[in-house]
Amino acid sequence: MNEKCISSLHIQKLGHEIQEIRERALLNIVSKLDHGFQFDNDLARSKEILTKLFDWFLFDPCTKQELVFALIKRILKSESGKTLLNHHGTHIFKKDVKQIRTYVEPRYYPHLDEILQILDDNTVVVPPLETDVPLSYRTGQSDFSGRPVGTTATTIEGFVQQDSSVHQRNTPQIVSSDRSPLIDAICPLKWQSLIEADRHVLQSIEDALKNPPQPASLLHSAEFFSNILLHDFPAEVFLQRPNIVLSFHDLINSCPSTRVVNSVLNCLIDLTKALQVRINYFNDPCLYTTKENGYSYANSRSSTPDSCSRKTASGQSDDISGRYENVDYLKTQQLSFPHYCFSTFKCMFKYLCVKPESFKSSRRKNNQKGVNLALAILDELLNLVTILFGPGVWNDRTPLILEIRKQINDVLISYGATLEYFRIEATSDDSDLNIRAIQLCFLHNCANFLSRMIPLSQTGLILPRNLKNALANSLVDVTLSKLYPNLYNTLLNYVQSFKIGLDNDSLVKYTETNRICDSMTAAVHFMKHSKALDAHEGIDLAKKALPSLEFHKNMVFVKRVVELFATKLPLYPHDEELLEKFEFVILKLLGHNLEPVREETYKLCQKRVIAAIGPKLNTSCVGVPGAQILFLCRCKVLVEMACHGLTSGNPQIRNHSEDVIIHIIKCKILVSEDIWNTIIEALIGALPILLCHANKKSSLGRSLLNMIDPDTAESLYLPKTEMIKGNIIILFGPESSMREEAFSRLCWLLATQTDSRELLPRLNNLYDKALPHVCQIQRIIDINKIRTTQHFYQPSSLQQVLELLKSPNVEPVIRRSALTQTSVMMEDPLLHTTFLINGGLEIVLEVMRGALVEKNYNDYPDSVIPAISILKNVCFYQTSARQSLCEDVDVFYNILRSLFMFFTEEKVKQDAVILLFLLIFNDVIKGTPSKATFSVPYLLSQKLQVPFTCDTHWEISQYYEASLVDLITSDRWCLSSLQIQWNCEMFGGLDELLRWTKVTYTDNNITDLLKLKDYDLSRLKASSTDYYIQKHLVDIQNGTVHDFVIHSINKLTTYVHLCTAVPKCDTFFEHPWEATFSRFLKILPSSEEDAKLLSNVLKFLKHLAPFYKSSEDSFWLPQLLKNPSNCLLDLITVEQSTNEDFKTLSQDLLTLITLCSSQEQHFLDYYNHTNHRVSKNDIESWRNVIEIISNSLKFNDSTHFYNLSYLDNLLTCLVHLTASLGWSDTKPSSPPKKILFELVDSLCELVVVFHCGKGPTATVSVMGLSITRNVILILNHLIAEMQSSKMKNWERCFMDVEEQEWLKSFLVLWSSRDVLLRAGALQFFAGLSSSPMLAINMVNELKEENRGVWHLALSLLMDNDEASIVRENCAFLLANLLSHTVSHTDRTLVTSLIPNTMRKGKDEVATIFDLLDDYLFFKNVATILTRLYTTSVSNFDTKSATDLVETNTQFDYSSSSRTTVIFSPVTPSFVKSLATLLLSLLNLSEDRLSYKLVDFGVVKLLFKCICNTLIAINNTKKLSLYCEILEMNATVCALLSQVANANFTCLGTLLHTKDCLTVVVSLLNPSRYRKYIYLITQVITQLFFNFKLEEVTVKSFVRRVIN
Repeated sequence: MNEKCISSLHIQKLGHEIQEIRERALLNIVSKLDHGFQFDNDLARSKEILTKLFDWFLFDPCTKQELVFALIKRILKSESGKTLLNHHGTHIFKKDVKQIRTYVEPRYYPHLDEILQILDDNTVVVPPLETDVPLSYRTGQSDFSGRPVGTTATTIEGFVQQDSSVHQRNTPQIVSSDRSPLIDAICPLKWQSLIEADRHVLQSIEDALKNPPQPASLLHSAEFFSNILLHDFPAEVFLQRPNIVLSFHDLINSCPSTRVVNSVLNCLIDLTKALQVRINYFNDPCLYTTKENGYSYANSRSSTPDSCSRKTASGQSDDISGRYENVDYLKTQQLSFPHYCFSTFKCMFKYLCVKPESFKSSRRKNNQKGVNLALAILDELLNLVTILFGPGVWNDRTPLILEIRKQINDVLISYGATLEYFRIEATSDDSDLNIRAIQLCFLHNCANFLSRMIPLSQTGLILPRNLKNALANSLVDVTLSKLYPNLYNTLLNYVQSFKIGLDNDSLVKYTETNRICDSMTAAVHFMKHSKALDAHEGIDLAKKALPSLEFHKNMVFVKRVVELFATKLPLYPHDEELLEKFEFVILKLLGHNLEPVREETYKLCQKRVIAAIGPKLNTSCVGVPGAQILFLCRCKVLVEMACHGLTSGNPQIRNHSEDVIIHIIKCKILVSEDIWNTIIEALIGALPILLCHANKKSSLGRSLLNMIDPDTAESLYLPKTEMIKGNIIILFGPESSMREEAFSRLCWLLATQTDSRELLPRLNNLYDKALPHVCQIQRIIDINKIRTTQHFYQPSSLQQVLELLKSPNVEPVIRRSALTQTSVMMEDPLLHTTFLINGGLEIVLEVMRGALVEKNYNDYPDSVIPAISILKNVCFYQTSARQSLCEDVDVFYNILRSLFMFFTEEKVKQDAVILLFLLIFNDVIKGTPSKATFSVPYLLSQKLQVPFTCDTHWEISQYYEASLVDLITSDRWCLSSLQIQWNCEMFGGLDELLRWTKVTYTDNNITDLLKLKDYDLSRLKASSTDYYIQKHLVDIQNGTVHDFVIHSINKLTTYVHLCTAVPKCDTFFEHPWEATFSRFLKILPSSEEDAKLLSNVLKFLKHLAPFYKSSEDSFWLPQLLKNPSNCLLDLITVEQSTNEDFKTLSQDLLTLITLCSSQEQHFLDYYNHTNHRVSKNDIESWRNVIEIISNSLKFNDSTHFYNLSYLDNLLTCLVHLTASLGWSDTKPSSPPKKILFELVDSLCELVVVFHCGKGPTATVSVMGLSITRNVILILNHLIAEMQSSKMKNWERCFMDVEEQEWLKSFLVLWSSRDVLLRAGALQFFAGLSSSPMLAINMVNELKEENRGVWHLALSLLMDNDEASIVRENCAFLLANLLSHTVSHTDRTLVTSLIPNTMRKGKDEVATIFDLLDDYLFFKNVATILTRLYTTSVSNFDTKSATDLVETNTQFDYSSSSRTTVIFSPVTPSFVKSLATLLLSLLNLSEDRLSYKLVDFGVVKLLFKCICNTLIAINNTKKLSLYCEILEMNATVCALLSQVANANFTCLGTLLHTKDCLTVVVSLLNPSRYRKYIYLITQVITQLFFNFKLEEVTVKSFVRRVIN
């Protein structure tokens, strides 16, 4: 760990009680800051030191005030101080400064004024508008009105609504629709009218929340809302009457009581979940009803059969429930769904981002439980928003949608502010590492919001700037990519989609940090495995690792790179692509921005050169001798060494580079010919730059000068062109003696030229001493400042002159004149292209050759003067011309001869010298004078006499990259990411770092910059769910204090919540969950502290249980709860205590049992119960719990009886426990067990007391609905259990009910306002009617009630406004009543089932058919079958109920005006129940029914109901629909088979139906089925019914389908 830092230990002493210790600590800190020491955590230490310094003035005596004020100002002016000012707000600091003014003497007031000025200078001015968010998202005020339409629907699993798994809750299915449902989705559900008694209950809660009579009233009101009101009232009531919700919002951020706030937060969670359930109900085709308030009165129906056709009781409901309500006014005050969601979002953001009132005070009292609840609310709100509209909101531009966009934009801005708040808070408060977990949870929530609501293609337009920067800053955190890759990838996709909208600094930091982290990974891998890598893999890793070198400064990397170059590159001598990669890497190292890296690279290269071609030649090296230095024998490498190695200010680098180049130049005799050819090729390209260092003083300079000696050059295979160029370069050099020697060599080379004696000038006449210095001319012109001449000449004029020069027999004078004119034209760069296209270059060269031949009389010798001028002008601007001329040795000969012949002519001298310079240094010249960018290497301007003025380049290495260290290290988060990344790679990964208990470094190879500090390690651990889950579990196991264990459980809950956002991993289930918590469940609490602790344990287990829903690991908790000897079950019946903690224990336990039992159930269990029985141990265990609950339902204790919350929890638990068939463990043909009698009796009494005892308001009141609904569900489960277990005389359970006339009380439930309760009541009657005894008893006992069961059931069945699930159970009820015949042979209906009041002198069958005719039964059946949505909508499996309603809209022309009549959708299960009813009628009279079916066209309509089952099954809803369709197909096939057998007309109708045989055969296609044997057998059995096949044949076919 870096010792040169100031830690929290140093700062703590500033608050010491002893004056001397305080002063020494102050002086120590100031001294360390003056000497460059830094804080180990800038934000946290700055915050601590400011807190201590503000408290300094409270000590008596108060000394060193001047020093304290100076240190305060120093901290506030620092970057960390500015961050704290922006984070906490300057008003907090000003408040503390104001207090300090009251402590200090007036002479210190100027210091306080300076501090206030610093605060004012750092005040952030909030702009009035986000400039990058469209105005259309912010403007426009609209009321949300209209009917709500959701986009998803979840199926009721089994008989009850169950919580989904963790995965399903976090990934709700978004349903597509052909039409936009957004306008309807923004409004609350249908208006719910309330009677006066219900309104009084709501008003009392509102009053208690606003003006509590005592503090405890707030807590009681919130608990009553969550435990009672939300269960009874439809959830939308609290949005339609929003006072309670608004009070909750106020209480969350104003109430000082942590317990009340947590209770209110829990209320909002439950309300948000309940709203989701209500929307799902509303969108479920089975539950959807077109009735105004969702309820009607059975007793309000007319006595005439016509009353069955679409008559509602809305008018009467208005009279009863709306008499004292101003509904119109209330509707103007209601909250829309979006308004509720977004206002609650903002409320949670405000709650999570609470800042202290004073900077010296600590953060608000830690309420980890409240934070967990707030995070859960955010997730549930996101689920609700997704259900409402999803990303489709951005495709609509209606005023209402624009208002929603504005609210979404406000939420996104709040997301950005909250993300930044937690980012700073997690760093500035390193005493509470749990903030890091909160930050990660919130970041996951934000990512989920973006992925569900914001299309990637529109992020640049939608997202506000602060959120963009917050997301980019979050990506800098390397722990995200390592621990939460899915989250990281989501954020990465969004950041990449809106890069343009980011602040430049944020974008650079993100991209560079990410690049360096990847580079560190490559660097460590390369260093550890370089020897095992081949050349291609190694160089790719080395190239990727380069950016991180300036951070880790590990010279082992450089050593490994040079080793790779020396040992692996010789194996691939002809792989040019590989050579270029090697060249790139070595150049980056030679030109690195860190001098130690450059020095180390030069040093290692020098060692390799000495070892390979030095005095001690090592012949055992890889490859041929000299092959190890091939990576240095590249032109660019030698140029780099010449430009920056030999000129470096570091003498070591100069010496190393000089040694390398000398050895390379002199190694010809030591290397093979192929190696030398490679070396000389590199030297030729670098020679113009290398010769800048030629001199007679140094060894290198002499070697270079000797290299271009004609005698030596020939032995080195140096081409003559390079010899000439090299010696010309010496003429530009500073040493006269070298210039004279070079002039002599050039004269000798000119003398060796072919026909030298015939050329001018004669070399034996060149005696002028000025000739060796001919290239030393003054810099007269600045190339980049040359102004182009006016364009006097046209290209045609130049073409004419060139044609003249091409023509033979032209006088020399005219040719010279034409050349002179051409030279003037060539001052215009625009004519150069024309010149080159027309062969001007060749013409001028030819003129020069002829002019220098003494006996050639076509051109005068002085024609070379304009020729050289022409070539100079062209070469300045045309690189192609320079390139072609510099490769022609004769060009240099002719220019030199011309220069020597006319060296006294200043114009010729200047043009020729410039031309030579351009041709020699063609390869290193950049730019063009036309753009004022002409540039030569900086080295040339320093070492040679450049004949003109221009720009320079390569003053620093072209491979030099600016350092990123300052940029990255200025950001604490970026630096921390690099430190974590480097340590992870160096020490074996993140898991290894997490095992560290303390940061200690014994290896000096890690630079101080990348050394982790203890806080960084702690923060890293806090980011790991596995580590901190394990830590908190150990704390809970070892905890001895109640509060400590509870606090650990709350922290553990945060990490469990975080785990819900990440993919499942096996390590989660490897933690010792059972060993940690089972001990709390094996002993009853003996004190209030024990009860509080146990309550927290039970609540935590509710968070843990959903993880096992879809896991292969079995959950240990159910087995523990099923154990009869477990004393914890005694809590269910424990006497109620006055202590609040004891009161909630039983409810918490019941809720946990409910959750565990529901997770053991599966949708298909009900279908497969005959093949898959529950094991005996499981049955006995759950049966024990059921018996305990059954005993608790004996209402001898009025305390239990009137504790509605406790009673509702008991019944809810019993609903789930009894939902699994086989729990009673009753053998077939055995009588029911005592528990069944007790349960039935208690439950029937409950209905009579809680529902029917309310008198005339029973059907419209919502109070007690939850209890009644649960009772009905339980009774239905009990009947299903009795029937599936084939109990003997199970009817006795209901015959022996003590309550008198209880059936009449249950009949009232048919008129309930709640759809589920109506459906459940009818299902209950249908179950009872399956027994002949109970059916007869039912019909006769209720014959005076609303004209009896027959009329009432038929009126409900024919009510097109009623929900399908209600009508479905009506059909089953009638089918069961009609199934009771005298015997199997005598199909006459049992006489007692038809009351005498219905007979009218006819037999039973005739009476029934007459009754059906009275209710237009068959006509209505035909209408119902035409409205089956699975046959009328193509993508029916993705439609919501409101979409299906539109498809069933018809027009009524019976009246003069055209009106639209809307019917509830018809579902497959309803059609199945109708087919079952028709089967019962067919059993009574085949002839009558078959003729009725033919007359009303029902046969063909039934056949058309057979539906395709090729739908994607990816959730429970679609699985339910799939099973319903298969069951409907099977029942319809059974009905059609029997009808076809009974009536040939029906058979003919079927055969003449379009695609009859195709549809039937297609049902045998195995691909249609999902391996559900029970349902497949049903369908195929009915298909083969007509063919009278044996059962064995059917089973054989089914097996083939499955296989």
